Amino acid sequence: MTTLLPALTAIAALLFAALLFDQHRTRRGSYQLAWGIGALAFAAAAGAEAVAAALGWSEPIYRLWYLCGAVWTAGWLGAGTILLDRKSTRLNSSHVSESRMP
Repeated sequence: MTTLLPALTAIAALLFAALLFDQHRTRRGSYQLAWGIGALAFAAAAGAEAVAAALGWSEPIYRLWYLCGAVWTAGWLGAGTILLDRKSTRLNSSHVSESRMP
């Protein structure tokens, strides 16, 4: 069971990343690309945890797990959120400026 849950998590994250990359391909949202990279990093971290559960922890597996899970996942998901917020703020500010015109 300790191997199954991270393995299923890695598969789900890979599928989610594929959906995000497909959305980016069709809609060209930069936030979708950043979220896709974040989901891919999370999948790598979950995969590393599944391998570690099956074979035992080693320094390379731990480094991959920490780099992908703690550093890249949070960074890329946060960057995608900032990009999405910047897009919605730009839309809202243009709407406000248009409504103030006489």
